[in-house]
Amino acid sequence: MLKTARIKTWEFSDLSNWLVNVGTMEDESFDLKKHYTADTNPASVRKCFSSFANAKGGFVFFGIDDSKKPVGCVEDSQVVTKLNRVLTDNLDPRINWKMIHSIRVPTRRSSSLIVYVVQINESIFIDKPHISDGKIYIRESGECKEVKTNHQLRLLFFTSPFYPEHIEQLEHELEKIKSYEYKGSTINSVYLMNLRRFLEEAGNHELKRDRKKNLEKLKGYFSKISSLIDGIERERSKQTVSRSSPPISTNTNLVKLYDALGLEVDKFISLFKAVYIL
Repeated sequence: MLKTARIKTWEFSDLSNWLVNVGTMEDESFDLKKHYTADTNPASVRKCFSSFANAKGGFVFFGIDDSKKPVGCVEDSQVVTKLNRVLTDNLDPRINWKMIHSIRVPTRRSSSLIVYVVQINESIFIDKPHISDGKIYIRESGECKEVKTNHQLRLLFFTSPFYPEHIEQLEHELEKIKSYEYKGSTINSVYLMNLRRFLEEAGNHELKRDRKKNLEKLKGYFSKISSLIDGIERERSKQTVSRSSPPISTNTNLVKLYDALGLEVDKFISLFKAVYIL
């Protein structure tokens, strides 16, 4: 199984060895594309990225042809900007993705050729499904397949439990705390409810003393996070919603709540990853 940390260390020889392996075939975890096509076929990019975000996440390698040969793409300093541009049009809601590596392809050409590696994170269930150009796609059996029936829709997106890996998406969302942008109402009512259930159920199965101790700490942090989010929502509701409303950074009470929430979130996520991810 591909791991982000492993891919980030790859040289061209590592990529080539992986590609020539008979077991390397496009599946639910990665896709190989000859071009990134942000300029020529933006809908194709949105379709691919949304299918991974709607499923379990995965990697896209730009610069690999149909025979699994690493031909590379012409080096482009604007590749991230171009991808961002097409992923903000006709795609809702926003997808969490990042460029994790660029591997230089040996060549005698004057222009540099690069294999770009993109990671798309699975979206939390309250952000699913992503709708791309009016359609919903899911990554399945190495393909981007359109979801066409109501039964498929319910089965794929409305019965999803919380998994420990989803904590990375919560971390991504709550990073907005540090710039006082976060609005917690949606996550508080849906996402945190499922995270709370996960912690409660985990407590019924934990047997080791150290893990039980850490779980109690997590529950304590979680309780503080929930309380602070409620406080932020109450304080925000006091503000007059108008164009002349003062920025949050001038509200002493809100700043204190945001800063306190940021600290509790950092402690919670750090410990949660240590217990359930690492």
